[in-house]
Amino acid sequence: MIRSPKREELPVIAKFIDACWRVSYHSMIAPDYLDALDTQARTQRLVTAYDEGSKHFFVTHCDDEIIGVSIYGKSINEKYPKAGEIFAVYVDSAHQDRGHGHNLLMHAEAALKDEGYESVILSVLSQNTQAIDFYCSHGYRCIGKDSLVLGEAEYEIDIMLKEMKVQVV
Repeated sequence: MIRSPKREELPVIAKFIDACWRVSYHSMIAPDYLDALDTQARTQRLVTAYDEGSKHFFVTHCDDEIIGVSIYGKSINEKYPKAGEIFAVYVDSAHQDRGHGHNLLMHAEAALKDEGYESVILSVLSQNTQAIDFYCSHGYRCIGKDSLVLGEAEYEIDIMLKEMKVQVV
């Protein structure tokens, strides 16, 4: 089941995201950076975004445990100010390949479409071929490259775009 989380669940979501980072990016991001992830700081960023309404969230769960999250909202990419943006889609590794990521992405895209966005962008580590393949299978295409600094290292990211058809009634 996918739903919008309550504000008081944001610390659990932050802890979940940090755990996903440690598992998903262990071979892509410097171990020192992953070891130093600050769940309290992430919680504060999520609470601020939640309170401001600048980012929106969906979660999916199994037996009252969050097993997936998507975060979306208005694009923060200066080159695409009129696009919606998917900031994150994470699914616990034990629950992957069961459609949870697909469902979280579809819910986020539908919400962005309902808000009037005609395109959606997202950024993904260029090394993360599994995620790139996932997004390509959902109609996204790479439209450029950029870089992301995490700690003392710089990483290449792919900027991906999906055009959404808006039905005129």
